[in-house]
Amino acid sequence: MDGMLRKMLTLDGKTQRGNGRAGWNANHIVNAVDNDGFYVGEVLVDGKSNEIPAIFRLLDTVNIQEKIVAIGAIGCQKDIAR
Repeated sequence: MDGMLRKMLTLDGKTQRGNGRAGWNANHIVNAVDNDGFYVGEVLVDGKSNEIPAIFRLLDTVNIQEKIVAIGAIGCQKDIAR
């Protein structure tokens, strides 16, 4: 490292409570937040899937160069870590 501080980017999945209705499922999203607390990206998880494909789609939309990326346990998947 060249001595400069790196920015952090945190990825996390959330279920949006209160938006489900009878016969509907609540939205589940994966978002990216920078170290200043700003949302830099958000992807809706397909209702028939899980967070893994959504993480790939989110990583394709945000700039992760020169950043430390933190992901929960789901980030331990080999393909995501690569």
